[in-house]
Amino acid sequence: MSSLLPLGLGAIAVCAAFWLLGERQPQRGAPDDSDSHAPDGLVGLLSPLERPLRQAGLEVTPAGFCGLAAVACAAGDLAGWLLAPGAPLLALAGAAAGAAAPFVWLLRQASARARLFESQLLPTVVQLSEALAAGRSFQDALAVVARTGRPPMARELARTVDDLEHGVPLESAMRAFRDRVDSEDVAFFVAGVMLQRQAGGSLAELLDGIAQTLRQRFALRDLVRSLSAQGRLSGLLLSLLPVGIGMYMYWLVPNHISKLWTFAEPGSFRNCLPLLLCFLSEAIGFLWIRKLATIEY
Repeated sequence: MSSLLPLGLGAIAVCAAFWLLGERQPQRGAPDDSDSHAPDGLVGLLSPLERPLRQAGLEVTPAGFCGLAAVACAAGDLAGWLLAPGAPLLALAGAAAGAAAPFVWLLRQASARARLFESQLLPTVVQLSEALAAGRSFQDALAVVARTGRPPMARELARTVDDLEHGVPLESAMRAFRDRVDSEDVAFFVAGVMLQRQAGGSLAELLDGIAQTLRQRFALRDLVRSLSAQGRLSGLLLSLLPVGIGMYMYWLVPNHISKLWTFAEPGSFRNCLPLLLCFLSEAIGFLWIRKLATIEY
């Protein structure tokens, strides 16, 4: 009976994938109503995915991304079941790994893209200040940076220039740029430009001040990361240590350790509880150490 559990989970994952991938995908330039025909509960449940999807620059709805995760879950479940038909726990672990892999990749992609925006923001502000000092308007300066810059910053600035050329007010275009990038440093830059539009003054001098502030902020960020590097490395090593010990014990006494995930006898499903508690404790400890090693600046 327990051997049918992975097959049932895989069937559920496939059905969920067909349903979620059937949701209407967004069209570029169209309003974001891609989940308008989905249940309200589903839209509210998947709404936290909108921000990382936007940060990662993916043109996919939360429902569509969850559908891809369901496909990965079914693939992991099938792979674990084919590798060890008599060990349902391995199939369940493969399903969990397959379901979590897209979300881990999404968070890493969003984080990498945000760091890339942060690294390109300072040169962008300096170029804008130089273009304004040369007598160009702010829209022309944005167009110049969009042509000469590198993606993803140049691509987002090009979309902003395109909005301005189609009659969108500067305030609305800059707010849309801030929402697409979703970075604190970019929000600081946009707030400075909006403040200058309301209060007046030299925008080139304001951008010079923003550039100086960004230099100091980036220097502080590098200092914080260097000081917290030892804590983050210790957390990684402590998290990998139980996994390494478990693999070593399996190499020494495979018949003894394999009882944690094989259910040959009735009621032996309880044997996996220690292993599940180990994974749960491992996750809690990793998140706790990561929280302690993360310093807000």
